[in-house]
Amino acid sequence: MQSKVSFKCLLCSVLLVSSIVLMPSTKVSAATIQRLQGADRYATSISISKSGWTTSDNVVLASGYDFPDALSAAPLAKQLNAPILLIGTTLDTAINNELTRLQVKNIFIVGGEGAVSKSIKDQLSLKGITVTRLSGNDRYETSLSIANYIKEKFKLGTEIVVAAGGGFPDALSIAPIAASKGMPIILSPKNELPASVKKYITDNKVTKAFVIGGAGVVSDKVMQSLPLAERVSGDDRYKTNIAVLNRFVLDLSFDNVYVATGMAFPDALSGSALASKTSSPIVLMDKKLSFSTVDYMALKLSSINKLWALGGEDVVPQSVLTNNIYGNTPGNITNFAFVAKQGDWIYYNNDTLYKIKTDGTGKKEVNKDMPMFINVVGEWIYYIDVSNDINEMYKVKTDGTSRTRLSGDISMYMVVAQDWIYYANYSDEGKLYKMKTDGTSKTKIANETAYEINISGDWVYYTITVGPIESSKSEIYKVKKDGTGLTKLYRATSIAYLNVSGEYLYFETSDLDGENGNIMRMKKDGTNLSKICDDTAEFINVSGDWIYYSNASDSYKLYKIKIDGTGKTKISDDDGMFINIVDEWIYYGTGSDEDTIKIKTDGTERQKFN
Repeated sequence: MQSKVSFKCLLCSVLLVSSIVLMPSTKVSAATIQRLQGADRYATSISISKSGWTTSDNVVLASGYDFPDALSAAPLAKQLNAPILLIGTTLDTAINNELTRLQVKNIFIVGGEGAVSKSIKDQLSLKGITVTRLSGNDRYETSLSIANYIKEKFKLGTEIVVAAGGGFPDALSIAPIAASKGMPIILSPKNELPASVKKYITDNKVTKAFVIGGAGVVSDKVMQSLPLAERVSGDDRYKTNIAVLNRFVLDLSFDNVYVATGMAFPDALSGSALASKTSSPIVLMDKKLSFSTVDYMALKLSSINKLWALGGEDVVPQSVLTNNIYGNTPGNITNFAFVAKQGDWIYYNNDTLYKIKTDGTGKKEVNKDMPMFINVVGEWIYYIDVSNDINEMYKVKTDGTSRTRLSGDISMYMVVAQDWIYYANYSDEGKLYKMKTDGTSKTKIANETAYEINISGDWVYYTITVGPIESSKSEIYKVKKDGTGLTKLYRATSIAYLNVSGEYLYFETSDLDGENGNIMRMKKDGTNLSKICDDTAEFINVSGDWIYYSNASDSYKLYKIKIDGTGKTKISDDDGMFINIVDEWIYYGTGSDEDTIKIKTDGTERQKFN
């Protein structure tokens, strides 16, 4: 079998000397996107209520104007099997109509009269509804009032959540999880745990506290005042959100995922009651998704059936849900990315640049370039044109207009991540470079000749070859996008087909003694190296919970295996090459013809694609 090192060199020389025709693919969620929205935050809370409840004896009523008193409402709503409705300064017709539709008997107001007025409470009582107000002298006392009520009425466990009372994002990240697990959310100032909270902990024999957010919002001093305290946090609200979801992943179902803005509290607050009904997560986002959020969502895509946007276009733009932040998947980039997907369109190499809708309609030539390493971000397609044997980078709008040459560098393994392009620059011995998507700010990041470039979060992962071909070794490196933090992660006789997925790197390797290769994985910090299977694999592409590969141990036939090493299955007797994945379809070439084959990931519906 040909070594992976020499195979890499062959690939590079082929692309740099002659034009070759490859095939198409990419991976995106098959989840349907639905939106729960209204004309404002109050109407959105009603829309969420209608989605989750046909009738309800109970309703939790919270201020839609300010967040502090409402942050602890989700665990109460869960125990009451109640929606959370937001209210302003008056009991308007829309709220009245929703209360009537629900046939409400009991309303629980969270917060004092400064949050939800006495006048509103009195009007509700006159309607024959039993009204209970849970409040305190401040936001911290209100959270305790809610916690005490839950403890008294529902006899919950001995774990609590502690979150900052000075902001809303961290409490919203944990809200549906705390609700599902029956943990009250208790608010704390940054630097001193209130005496009343300490008393609650003692009186209720609290055994564990989950502190949500970093020391900048809940200090280490507060941590030290809590029993068996565990901090769950990230560098910002979005990374904290993902840290929370990772910590409690075993308590969550990803069949439904709710997405809300992290810049305001109302929609996520109302949504927390609905999400807790099915133990579903709430993912926070801004107008532009963070890399940590995208990496996390990519890992969960195969599990998601429905993606629910909470709020209108102004807070959760549809383009953020459907447009790529990464131009293609790591597995496709490693396999030369001759296919990329965004929204309802697939863009692919068909001798020239083509696009086709995912339902097979609308096939159209975009332009005459022969594209490799296709990336699609926003309204632009980025690619390396190999039609003139020069491997220069171009971009063109998805409608075929505004074709622009970005660089004259001889390029390989191009990855687009938001506003930046990362690539191996063979005009400079294949060293790792980046530049902005408008072609400016070209910068060398690292001095090694880079192969199989993967982007994940703040880091670039890649392989290198060390020494002359006849005695060379391979290494995996990572470096931050700004060029700092260069770290060698692993060394072997040969390493190929690097894929980053979730918290792990997947690759094929031969050990330093030159024995047959295995499919391996290790954590992104270089620890926990383990073997997935003994097969010698080519063209590895990790998608969701599966690894797809050409099995050199079985005449290069197309196989898949789960990332935990179980479920090994032969998909096709074809000798699959350059495996790309889009949704439930695999695209690959074979050694017997020049066609691209398309086959479902379960091995059915094999057909020629182009």
